[in-house]
Amino acid sequence: PQAINLGATGDAELIKRVTQATIKQANAYGANWLHTIATTQVLDQRSILVERIFTEDIEQNNKYSKVHFETLKHNNRIFEVNNWLDTSVNDDLSNQILKSGEGVLETYLTHNQINALQNGALIFNLSKNDFNKKEQNTDEQLIKHIKQNLNFNGIVVSSSNIAMQLNDCWVVVCESVINAGVDMLAFYTDIYATPGGRIEDISAIHGTLPKYIKSTTQAVINKKISNKRMDEAVRRILRVKFSIGLFEENYDFMQKLDKSTIRELKNLASDAVLKSAVLLKNKNKVLPIKSTESVLLTGFASNDNLALQGYDLVPESDYQKTTFKKVMTKNKKVKWVDQKFFDANFVLNNMEEHKEEEIKKGAKRINRVLRTSPIEFESNDFSNRGIQEAIKQYNEKIKEYVTDFDKIIIVLGEGNSIGSSSLQLNDASEGLLEVIKDLDIEVIVLMLNSRGLYVPLVFNHADAVVTLFRPGTEIHNINQLLFTDNDHKIQMDFTGKTPVSWPKYPCDFYNIKGINGYDPLFDVGYGLSYQQDATDYSQWREQIVSGNQCASNARRAL
Repeated sequence: PQAINLGATGDAELIKRVTQATIKQANAYGANWLHTIATTQVLDQRSILVERIFTEDIEQNNKYSKVHFETLKHNNRIFEVNNWLDTSVNDDLSNQILKSGEGVLETYLTHNQINALQNGALIFNLSKNDFNKKEQNTDEQLIKHIKQNLNFNGIVVSSSNIAMQLNDCWVVVCESVINAGVDMLAFYTDIYATPGGRIEDISAIHGTLPKYIKSTTQAVINKKISNKRMDEAVRRILRVKFSIGLFEENYDFMQKLDKSTIRELKNLASDAVLKSAVLLKNKNKVLPIKSTESVLLTGFASNDNLALQGYDLVPESDYQKTTFKKVMTKNKKVKWVDQKFFDANFVLNNMEEHKEEEIKKGAKRINRVLRTSPIEFESNDFSNRGIQEAIKQYNEKIKEYVTDFDKIIIVLGEGNSIGSSSLQLNDASEGLLEVIKDLDIEVIVLMLNSRGLYVPLVFNHADAVVTLFRPGTEIHNINQLLFTDNDHKIQMDFTGKTPVSWPKYPCDFYNIKGINGYDPLFDVGYGLSYQQDATDYSQWREQIVSGNQCASNARRAL
């Protein structure tokens, strides 16, 4: 699971064990440089970094990060300090703060980043954000502070997609970046997973790497980059390689995992998934589901393996065997139905020119799923009026079909949140709550999300709400958490607490723990268990407040 899940467990020992497991897997791939959790402080709830820190609670985040970094140091791993502030949102508060004159070096670097440096981080990864009205990549003062005042003996890195945006870096040479003190530029090479799941060789597409090498070499020959600066960069890189034993004659690049170790790692991941699940609502103790109850499972994310992932997308083939559909339908009382068949307009109204054969084809698709008698059209009326009548009939059949079950589970997925300008859920399945809200059936929502979301439809119309954040592949034991055993006894209780604030308004971008006027729907640390009485959440519907509060929230945060 992502860092946000580990923070939700509240278990520092588990974080240590997961870090150790990550090291084992890295060794199996021959990887010695680990791209770790984000060490920055989140300033905007829309940021892609929210899922990559343990929690927005600074004190707790520092505690968990220290465990993480100490474990990496003890195991002699190269790991990095990420000095990123998200710029994917146009009005990102982080840029405004940095440009406001409050960017004192000692306070600009977060406690978490200092923590990482003190515990042996050997890579400092700069971002493109401005500091002292200069790009970090070209800010000699900032880099000098990191290297000299903080006694950092590792490598200062600027990733290629950021550095190449500078004028003298685009397919030419990053002279200003190197002269400012950056020791290494990391270029994308073989594998790069895009939001669409494709894998592309970015460097090959743009041809930047060969040109960068050629032009940088020429810049040194022409003395635009000094030998002294290059010597320092090379010295730092060699020192880091030497420190982890890369020059040892018997250095083992690949330490393959045996089957028992792989099973152990999967069990650990599964344990983290269950401990990080947070119960946000449980009206009339709808959960756990009794083992004798029949359940209808739906929602686009219920059969989408990419919904389980976060920012760090991996090749789709690694996830093909893992979906809620495949996992939960192992319970014979659970039946999965494609989300599309809950939308009459999707099945009937989207048919090209409303031709008779297409309408019949759509009706056949409906009936194949619902196993009901065919939809009838009055006097073979295939006009708009006839189609509307068919939709009406269809919705009645949906109601009949759904009420044959005791409960319905809708899996909602946020998808990839990179560059999102909203805290609202971009999932068409959320509209299904409107369709079934008046039906006599208890509704359970499982959410796959990377941050707290403004989802009033979910909170107002669902009887139970569980957030699973970004669980990864090992969701195979989720039924233990949601269902009783055969004697109707709880198999496992919820212990997870939300590590992020949940917005009360659609524009609560800066409602982060610690700011003046902090007033979320759910505070950091909120989470129910099966043992709690209903009075703990009987009033929570009234806490949902509609309306646009963006401007006032932004002013308050600034």
